[in-house]
Amino acid sequence: VEPSALEPMVDIRTRVIDYINNHIESASIQTICNHFNFSNTKLYAITKPEKPGELIRRLRAERVRQMRDAGYSKSEIANATGFSKSYVGRVK
Repeated sequence: VEPSALEPMVDIRTRVIDYINNHIESASIQTICNHFNFSNTKLYAITKPEKPGELIRRLRAERVRQMRDAGYSKSEIANATGFSKSYVGRVK
């Protein structure tokens, strides 16, 4: 694949990541597909090599670590990320 053919996919991937980060508490494969009018197949192609669910979990875990470092409580982090309080406690 020529580099110029990859540029639109990179831009779309960046837009998907921005959407997830801006809707971290409610982002899901379905909400992303609906927002961008993508099929599941297209979303999987855009997020390769990660699966969309893995990407969402990774970005949520990053947010958990950032909020934990900033001194937020487990409840605040859970509300902001969509993870349960018990899961927030397990994020390394």
